[in-house]
Amino acid sequence: MIETNRCILRDFKEHDLELFMSYRNNKEWMKYQSSKPLSKDNYRKSLLGNKDINEGIRLAISDRITDTLLGDIYIIKKAKTISIGYT
Repeated sequence: MIETNRCILRDFKEHDLELFMSYRNNKEWMKYQSSKPLSKDNYRKSLLGNKDINEGIRLAISDRITDTLLGDIYIIKKAKTISIGYT
């Protein structure tokens, strides 16, 4: 989707799920977020399914060379406002 010299902003892939879960389900990390731990199947449904910016979309930030997940970005549109969050 979007490439820089070091990173790619792209849709999530199946191989991203384990690493995504390792930080999203981390109790220390969750103290600063509003999310709750989910199962791999729940993450699969939300990350690999259809995307609608009005309901919120999450995109992977990956290393351009290794395609390893580095983090994620969340974008949601409400009325005339677009909010962006990242991990």
